[in-house]
Amino acid sequence: MKRYLSIFIFLIFLVSSLEAEAYEIRGQLRNAADSTYACLSFIHSRDDFFILGEYMMIKKVKLEKDGNFLIKGDDLPKGMRFYRLSFSEGEDMVRYISGSDRNNLTLYMNNNTEISINGSIYDYLLKDIKIKSDSEICSTLKTIDDGLLLIINELYDKVSDGKKDVIRSRTVEYIESYLDTCELATIHYYMYVYSLGFDLESNVFDEKLIYNKMKDQEPNSIYTKELASVLGMKNNSTPWYVWVIIIILSIYSLVISFFYFVRERQPVSKSEIILTLKEKEVLRLIASGKLNKEIAEELSVETSTIKTHVSNLYKKIGVTKRSEAVAYYKKGID
Repeated sequence: MKRYLSIFIFLIFLVSSLEAEAYEIRGQLRNAADSTYACLSFIHSRDDFFILGEYMMIKKVKLEKDGNFLIKGDDLPKGMRFYRLSFSEGEDMVRYISGSDRNNLTLYMNNNTEISINGSIYDYLLKDIKIKSDSEICSTLKTIDDGLLLIINELYDKVSDGKKDVIRSRTVEYIESYLDTCELATIHYYMYVYSLGFDLESNVFDEKLIYNKMKDQEPNSIYTKELASVLGMKNNSTPWYVWVIIIILSIYSLVISFFYFVRERQPVSKSEIILTLKEKEVLRLIASGKLNKEIAEELSVETSTIKTHVSNLYKKIGVTKRSEAVAYYKKGID
């Protein structure tokens, strides 16, 4: 039994540690200044998408002279999450810059993700950045950001301050048309957050619709739980490995119960039964039709003592009532 228990504990440990842990972000940025740094920061909620601070930083590395950099580790929380990769001149610079002078990229990754980045940088202006990733969403985010940036660059200088709504209108049209052909719930969530940051309005940004998509596709995501909290809903999703452990425990319990039941129900061979002289005498008197009180008087003992003998006797010969004990006696005992 101890051996089976050890195997069972090992299986639980194996299931809980299936995910390997080693993320890697490598790249090369041409035209980078000697003092350029790359920084990976977390985005744990929708409030983190448009800010950048020291407390959000996970890792910061200085670019090499040829513009190469490498950020790697195994210190990210479990599950896919949004992260920000930003570039700066100077080790102490912590600034979030959007628009045509953006200095950051939004990534979607976990401890298993590998990302390769190639492009050019000048001051804080990212140019011609290309992302290769095993996460489909990373490349999609880059495509979306490029499309939004193109709208801003194309229209911003062509409209007066009183007609900035043109930019907002074109941005909403772009997002709506993109989401019409995109089924990824995480992208819908990203667009929803973008709309909050820039105060955009559209039916596609409905929180309940976004939540329902996230609940179906990403039930264990921290962003799904965040939306559930915003909407006052309970998100009781259980991680898959918890269900695996529950199923294993249930099967284990059923198997143990089955073998215990079978063993208890197996008939006992008379050759395996050893009755004491007192139990044999009690069985004989039971078979003669006497009650416990009468047996006690004949054997000059207390009735409670006879009850104990009868209980032990029943267990040994595998019966539960008097008639079965009588039938057993009539077959003869060893």
